Amino acid sequence: MLAARKACVEPGGKVHFVLSTIDRLISELGSGGHAVGNQMTTADLMIFANCCHLAMPHWEGVPTTVLDDFANINALRKVVATHPAVQSWYDDDAHGSGRGAGFKACRDLPLGESAKALAPTSATRVDAASLAAALPNCRISYFPSHGRGEATRLALTIAGIPFVDERLGFPQFKALKTTWNTMPFLTLADGRVITGNRNMLRLVGKCNDLYPSDPIMAGLCDDLMDACDDIFVVISSAGSSLEKTEMLAARKACVEPGGKVHFVLSTIDRLISELGSGGHAVGNQMTTADLMIFANCCHLAMPHWEGVPTTVLDDFANINALRKVVATHPAVQSWYDDDAHGSGRGAGFKACRDL
Repeated sequence: MLAARKACVEPGGKVHFVLSTIDRLISELGSGGHAVGNQMTTADLMIFANCCHLAMPHWEGVPTTVLDDFANINALRKVVATHPAVQSWYDDDAHGSGRGAGFKACRDLPLGESAKALAPTSATRVDAASLAAALPNCRISYFPSHGRGEATRLALTIAGIPFVDERLGFPQFKALKTTWNTMPFLTLADGRVITGNRNMLRLVGKCNDLYPSDPIMAGLCDDLMDACDDIFVVISSAGSSLEKTEMLAARKACVEPGGKVHFVLSTIDRLISELGSGGHAVGNQMTTADLMIFANCCHLAMPHWEGVPTTVLDDFANINALRKVVATHPAVQSWYDDDAHGSGRGAGFKACRDL
């Protein structure tokens, strides 16, 4: 285990790849010791917290020098650690003693030349109309499957935004060398690339009234979207190292009462009843949460998931009511009435009209 952890953070390891990519993106997207732009953002705080935590001695097998070669990450850590409010937080012994000392120590890191380049300036908020101008003729790149690209395809379809639906085979994907070695990703009309299915969906939603402007409502949507992604993480890993018979049994156990996926589905079903109305997950109109629940739950119930019965959603009345509402939206109906999207596995999405 110790050797495996050490290999992860060394050149060629997965964690080293992630850290290298973060370090590079800070230099490309940020300035003044910030990750994106030239002022503090949530990205700075997440990088600071997670990277500091990684470099603490309680991770056996991971050297505390794990971040030494990442100048931009370390400049960012110093900028966050020397923020007056952050300093005050860790100067309180309740937060800055014990493991908290690792956060305080970042105050003494070198700032680096790139971090000194620009001083922070006041933020300029980009309005939704300006942002939306970058969306027409954008390109969604994903495998020839519905999967994690489907919710964003539907969001663009509902908004009436023309886009290129690029379906790539695995060899093409490997040749691309994408930012995080993952798909899907969204290429905007101006060439900028947005990665990650939830990130893409949020961006499109913000431009087209599918993502709530109210921060609390938006947070509730995010909560449900995150839970939807957990479904595939759990089901894909269930029994992945076992023989096929045992793997199928592990997947089946996951979706039965007491299983992890069943818990996620039960919670989503309950939250729809508490937070939404009229067949919507949050509030009483279509949001990104509806589209993510629709796409991921439909995908789960398709027969290609060996070991998962296609009746997996039968006991979740609120999820099924939501699936019907999304499936009968005029733009969604039109999308799946096109044989390119509604044949084969797409028939499972069309079938929700009859729920």
